[in-house]
Amino acid sequence: MHHQEDPNPKRSRFGFWVYLQERSNMLLVGAQPPPPKRGKTPVRRSGRRLCCAACLTILALLVLVVIVLLILSRTLYKAKHPVTTVDSVSLRSLDLSILPISINLTLDLDLSLHNPNRVGFKYHDSTALLNFDDHLIGQVPIPAGEIGARDTVGMNLTLTVFANKLLGDSRAYADVIAGSLPLNSYTRISGKVTIFSFVKVKVVSTTSCNFVLFTSNRTIGNQQCEYKTKL
Repeated sequence: MHHQEDPNPKRSRFGFWVYLQERSNMLLVGAQPPPPKRGKTPVRRSGRRLCCAACLTILALLVLVVIVLLILSRTLYKAKHPVTTVDSVSLRSLDLSILPISINLTLDLDLSLHNPNRVGFKYHDSTALLNFDDHLIGQVPIPAGEIGARDTVGMNLTLTVFANKLLGDSRAYADVIAGSLPLNSYTRISGKVTIFSFVKVKVVSTTSCNFVLFTSNRTIGNQQCEYKTKL
């Protein structure tokens, strides 16, 4: 049995090439890689990384600022001792009577409080004391206040002696009769120095002055003062 040949050879060749092209397309489609799995996109990952980097940068800057402030508070702005100085002790009035025994004594005490710090110094209510032989015989209050940076404030205080406490001591009576009465003035001022609003340093300044009241000519002499401060 004989096969009949295609009377048009060009048509047969064209069909063969179409068949090869279809097979090639099928192979190419089968070789394509699978679609990507669903999940976090690269854009979201990069956004989170940028956010973390920004947070770390801000945190590092804050730590750096704190370190710089601490260094300045320990060097350039280091807290220094305020100094209380007795400029003068003068006799305002003295009424002395031997018979009967009585004494009315008033002293003027001039103080200077110097703040050497680069920031202000706030001090609390304080008291200036007048002593005889370690016994309190007079006092005057010092109201709270504030001293500016590297500033000095003068204080004019008036001390009145408690006559009953002074004459109750036989040694004081003997000294008055002898013409010279040794006395002591003591001042203690405490407060705080605040640096950069978060570093607070407590400061105490004390002044102790010994002097002699000459009852014969109503003058004051032999004044010797000692100053102490602590942080």
